[in-house]
Amino acid sequence: VDEPQNLPQKIESLVKFYIEMYKQNSIYLIVSDSRWPINQSLAMRMVNDCCINEKCFGVLTKTDLNNFDQEEIIKLGTSKDSGYSYLRHGWTLTTSKYNHNINNNN
Repeated sequence: VDEPQNLPQKIESLVKFYIEMYKQNSIYLIVSDSRWPINQSLAMRMVNDCCINEKCFGVLTKTDLNNFDQEEIIKLGTSKDSGYSYLRHGWTLTTSKYNHNINNNN
């Protein structure tokens, strides 16, 4: 399938267009794989560029695959001064049920 070379930029521009158009009447859900740096994600860059941190809440997926304190992540995600990706409504952590079942059976 032939894709234009600038497809990622076109998608980013389209998303930013809709964020700006509906910013006043919207809330935003940010979903991110917890195995990757959230502060460096395209989604968080767009949140910061469009100044919508106060209208967002986040979901971190696959947190059971990491070796970090999940309670600490929740605290960091709700503090403006933490240097972490602040979202006014905080972050929710999810785990893989499948992986959890494997760990419990060993």
